Amino acid sequence: MLNAYPELHQAAYSLGLLLAEMGRYPESETWLARAASGMPGHPGARRNLTEIRRYLASIETGS
Repeated sequence: MLNAYPELHQAAYSLGLLLAEMGRYPESETWLARAASGMPGHPGARRNLTEIRRYLASIETGS
């Protein structure tokens, strides 16, 4: 559904948060990035994307 309507940034944000809660971090990053790019003024979109990326980087580096 969201792939058919890429302008639904709030839905992408919600999906990104849900995926993060489920531990599906790479997928979460994809949807949060879409949301952050479409809603640059959204207070949580960029912050949550940054946190997911930090977490994923820490897994890759083992720290």
